[in-house]
This record gives sequence, C-alpha cells and structure tokens, in this order.
Amino acid sequence: MKFAWQSDSNGGTPKGIEVPGSAAAGIVHDLNNELTLVLNHLSMSSVAPSDLAAARAAAARCGVLTSSLLSYWRGQAAPAQQGTVDAAALVRELAASLRLPKTLHLWLDDCASAPAINADPVALRRVLLNLILNACQAMQNKGVVAVGIFRARIVIVDSGPGIAPADLPRIFEPFFTTKGSRGTGLGLSIVSQLMAQQGGTVAVESEPGCTVFELRFKE
Repeated sequence: MKFAWQSDSNGGTPKGIEVPGSAAAGIVHDLNNELTLVLNHLSMSSVAPSDLAAARAAAARCGVLTSSLLSYWRGQAAPAQQGTVDAAALVRELAASLRLPKTLHLWLDDCASAPAINADPVALRRVLLNLILNACQAMQNKGVVAVGIFRARIVIVDSGPGIAPADLPRIFEPFFTTKGSRGTGLGLSIVSQLMAQQGGTVAVESEPGCTVFELRFKE
C-alpha cells in the first residue's frame, strides 16, 4: 500500500517549526488519557475485581508518566527501552482496558499468531492508545477500529469520515487540530515523536469512510 503522508525522523515536526515544551505537553496529554481509564473503570455501578485491577494498572502508568515529565524538565529524558515486544498481548490488554462504548467495535486481526515487534513497550502502548482514541473521536464513538500486526508493522484502520487532503500534510504537527476546542492537537504528534524515538515511522492514508495508519519498526 502506498501511503500519502509519513512522519520524518524528527518525529513529524516540519522543518522550521519549533514548539517549546511539546514533549512535556505530550506526556501530560497521555497522563490525562490514563486518568480517564481509571475513572472509566471506577465509575461502573458495581466495580468488579478486574476493573479494580485495571484501574490500579492505569494509576501505575500515571506514575511512570509523571516520572517522565519530571525527568524531562530536569533534562534527563530516558532513552527508548528497545526490546522484543509481544505486541498481540499488548493490544489485547489495551483493548480490555479501554471500556469502549457498545457502538464502537475494536477488532483485532488474528493477533494470536502475530509476530513480535522490536519496540519500547511503554512507548508502543502510548502510540496505540493515542491512535485508537483518536479514531474513536473521529468516528464520534460509532464504527469499527481494526488492528493488524505483521512483521515489523502494525496497522490501525478506522471507518471514520477520513482526513481532508488539505489537512494530511499537517496532522503530525504539535498542536494542529481539526476538532476545534474538542482537540488538543497532540495525539498524532505524540505518535510521530514516540515512533521516531524508537527508530520507526508512522504513515497515513485516508479517504471518506477509511483511514489507515501504519506503524513501521526496525527489524
């Protein structure tokens, strides 16, 4: 598949554009995502043990993100922790933790037989969480998000309205959003930056009714 737009090795920020604090803002953005998961699990009328466990896990990830933010401000940002990741297991855990509305279906494409990916597991989870939540927002929580795992690639497809051709060149820019006050313009920028930190890239192709993001990792 030929992709129309792809992030560069600098995390998708076009040359000449400098956004002070965008990395820190990205960490805060993802911290908010995890806190939303905590609230989703604890808001159930009858909280099951599995929901409590998921809330605790999300709270623990909040602690990791907070530490990352403190390190960033001290100028001690940790390098990516590359390794062999069972991406299928990570996607299944993420899917179980999201508590998506019944009007939105997350489909995992034969993840049981998926190959391992060379990635940073913490960064990979942040990437997938942002892409899936971004797709859910684009579809207004009605539609299908499909995830496929292949050799050194993960593909995320949604059935949303698509991205306007005029917007495609800018979607990886920090703070660029088409959602007005509903969007921060950070989700896709975070994806691009985290993929670059792992030596990978993210590419996108879009048309009305279908948007495809392809994550490419080092082999």
